Amino acid sequence: MKFLKNLLRFIKWITVGALWSYLYLYGTLLLFKSVWGFNYLSRSNWRVISDFWEQGGKIRTGSDYLFILCLILLIPIWIWGWKKLYKANLFALIIAPILWYQKRKADKYIKGMSRIKIHNIGISVGEEIKQDFENKLKQQKEEIERSPKAVAGIRSDLSNKLREKK
Repeated sequence: MKFLKNLLRFIKWITVGALWSYLYLYGTLLLFKSVWGFNYLSRSNWRVISDFWEQGGKIRTGSDYLFILCLILLIPIWIWGWKKLYKANLFALIIAPILWYQKRKADKYIKGMSRIKIHNIGISVGEEIKQDFENKLKQQKEEIERSPKAVAGIRSDLSNKLREKK
């Protein structure tokens, strides 16, 4: 049983790693090409950087510093993302777009309804409900008056709690 559990973890680890690596490589290559025109998987682009350093090139602009920082952080962010994605609930990640779409559709319908009007449902609030409420209130008062022992017990409990707090 332990072997099967470890095998499933390994399969999850490999699957998450392959998917994360593909998405990460695609995203970072897109970023590097669009911002700096640099493909870090190309040998010729690395030769350009090597020639730049050999000819005494200097880092002068913020873009150059950002480029070097991004190059340095490529591998640590790749490993960190793999770890985070491995620990994440994969089912929740798979279901997230579906839930987002359902919420979006529901918000369209809810947006027009700022409140619910009771008369639209067919319920009327009138004297009958107020009268029922007053009758129940009177019944509760009568029950309390009929049982003085219960009232005395409640009052003594409250007075004891108030004394304890002081």
